[in-house]
Amino acid sequence: MVIIIILVLGSWSCSSLAAEVLSQSASSEGQSKAASTTDLASSEPRGRGQLAPPQETVLPDVDLEVLHDPSWLGPTQLLPSPVEGTWEWTNEGKRVWRSRIRSPGVRALRLRFENFVIQGSVWLYDDEWNGPYLGPYSGAGPHDTGSFWSQFVFSESVTVEYVPTNPISAGDSVPFRIHSVAQIMDKKFPVPGSRGKKQGLLPRSDIAGCHLDVSCYPSLQTRNQPSVARLYITTEEGTGSCTGFLINPRYDSDSYLLMLTAGHCISTQEQAQSVSFLWNYQTEICYGNPDWIQWAEPLDYTYGATLLVSKDDDDDDFALLRLSQSDVTEVTGWTSLGWTTSPVRSGEQVYTVGHPDGSLKRAAFGESINSRWNSDSWQIVQWRLGTTEPGSSGSPVLGGEGEDWRVVGIHYGSTKPDGSEESIWGPYCHPDHRARFNRFSHVWETIKPYMESASELLTADTPPGSLVVPLGSSGDTVTLVQADNGSWRLGGALVRSGETNVRAENGNIYTLTFTQDGRWTATYSPMEVTVRLGTSGYIVTLVKAEDGSYWRGNREVQSGSSRISTPNGLTYRLDLVNGQWTAVRVDNSSSVM
Repeated sequence: MVIIIILVLGSWSCSSLAAEVLSQSASSEGQSKAASTTDLASSEPRGRGQLAPPQETVLPDVDLEVLHDPSWLGPTQLLPSPVEGTWEWTNEGKRVWRSRIRSPGVRALRLRFENFVIQGSVWLYDDEWNGPYLGPYSGAGPHDTGSFWSQFVFSESVTVEYVPTNPISAGDSVPFRIHSVAQIMDKKFPVPGSRGKKQGLLPRSDIAGCHLDVSCYPSLQTRNQPSVARLYITTEEGTGSCTGFLINPRYDSDSYLLMLTAGHCISTQEQAQSVSFLWNYQTEICYGNPDWIQWAEPLDYTYGATLLVSKDDDDDDFALLRLSQSDVTEVTGWTSLGWTTSPVRSGEQVYTVGHPDGSLKRAAFGESINSRWNSDSWQIVQWRLGTTEPGSSGSPVLGGEGEDWRVVGIHYGSTKPDGSEESIWGPYCHPDHRARFNRFSHVWETIKPYMESASELLTADTPPGSLVVPLGSSGDTVTLVQADNGSWRLGGALVRSGETNVRAENGNIYTLTFTQDGRWTATYSPMEVTVRLGTSGYIVTLVKAEDGSYWRGNREVQSGSSRISTPNGLTYRLDLVNGQWTAVRVDNSSSVM
C-alpha cells in the first residue's frame, strides 16, 4: 500500500509559548538488547552444514576510485539474471535452494530483491552457516511491495537460502530475482569484531580541534539514550551515509517516532524503507579507542522508515521520517530533541552533534554569522571548535542559552559555493570553516501538520497522477503512483510491466501489465501444483484457478472424489489436506469365482 500525505499548512499560536518553543524532551528507558536484524534464536537455517557448498557467483574487485568522498561507502553492482543456485534436500526433509555471492575484500554486503512473491522463507547468512543470519523474508517482502534491500551481512560473502513451504510444487526456479548487491568498502564502516580488545585511548592530537568526541560532553548526547543516529542509504548507484535526529512532536505517541534529516539524503519512499539506522555509534569514554566498542554482539541497528515529506530545492533541504517506536526501543533507549521556531540571531552560539567523515559521534561549536547567503530559509554558521564534513548532512543545529538548547536548524553542507579554496567557507578542520543550515523556522511551515497531530501520520489519499488497479476478482486493489519522470511506482518500488507481481490477501498472485492503450491491469498468474502418485514414479500437475478451484486439463479436480490411473494399472485418489494435495492409492481388486 502506498500512503500519500496531503499537507495542510497553517499557523499556530499559544500565549504560554510566546516564541513557539517546545521545551520538553520525550525519552524512553533502554530495554534489554534483542537481535532484531540477526535472529540468533530461530533454528531454521541450522543443520545446513552437512550440505555441499552452494553454487557461487564471484564478483570482480571493487575499483577504489569509486570512494570519491567520505560519505560514500561503496558501489552497487548489477548481478547476472538469473543468479545460479542449487537445490538440495536436508536431513529434516526440507527442500532448499542455495546460492552464494562473494565480493573479495569488502566489509559488508546487502542484496536487492525484486519480483519477490514467495510461499516460503528466504534467509541470508555469511560463510558461518550456523549464524548469525537475517530473515526470514516471506510473502511480498518486508514492505509488501515485492522489492526491497536486505539488511547488512558483515562479510565478503552472503549465502541466500530459499525454503519453499511446499517442496513438491516449488519447481526448479525461484519466485524472486536477486537484482543487485551493495558493496561496502569504507574502513570506517563498523563491523562486529572479536571480544577481548583492550580499551585504550586515542591520542587527543589525532582528533582534538577537528573531531571533538561527543563522549567528552556528556550533557550533549547520553549513550544508550540517543537522539542522533547514523543513516546508511543504498541506491542503485551505491551506499552513502548521513546523520538524522529524533524531533519531539506536540503530542504523545506510543507507536511512532519522528526523525529529521537532509532531503538530499532521503528523497523517496523506497530510500526511506531501506535506510539502516545505527544508534549509539560513539565511544564509551572521552577519546576512547573506537575499536573497543566493536564487540561480537549485534550493533544497535534498526531498519526502515516511512517518508512523510521531503524537500530538496532552493528553499529547503530536509526530510521528515516516521520510525517504529517499538523497533528503536528493542535495541536502545531514545531521546527526542526540543525545538524553537524563533529566528536565529547573528552572533548566537550554536552547536551540532553528528557523524562527520562517517566517524563516531562528534560535536562542533560555533556561532551564526552575517553572510550574503543568509535568507529566510538558510543561515550560515562558523565553527570555532570541531567541524562538519560529508556525513554530517542532516545533523541538528541547536541554539539557546545555558543548557536550554533547542533545534534551530538542519545541517545542509559545507560545499564551497564558488568551488575555490579561497572561498570564505574555508577548508575542513579550520577555525574559519563555515557551513550552511536550513532554518527550522522555515521547515516548520511544512512539517507542522505532522508535529501537531498524530492522525496526520496515517492520512492516506489517492493523489493526482495515481491509479488504483483492481487485483482481478480478489476484491483487493493496489495504488500505483506516477513519478515526475513518467515511471510508475508501488510503495516506492519501480513497477515493471510484465515483471512486477503482487499478492492478494487470499494468496492469489497477479502480474501488473501496461497495455497499449495506456492502462495498467492485473492479470492472475495460475499456480501449478505437482502431485506425486505414491511410489509409482508418476506425477500429475494441477492448476489453481483464480476462484480457488483446481483443474487437470479441462476437468475440475474434486478433493476425495477425483481418481487418477497410471499406465501400469494403479489408481489413486486425490485429497486436499491443509492446503496441500496428496495421492492415496485405491484398491482396484475384485472377487473372482
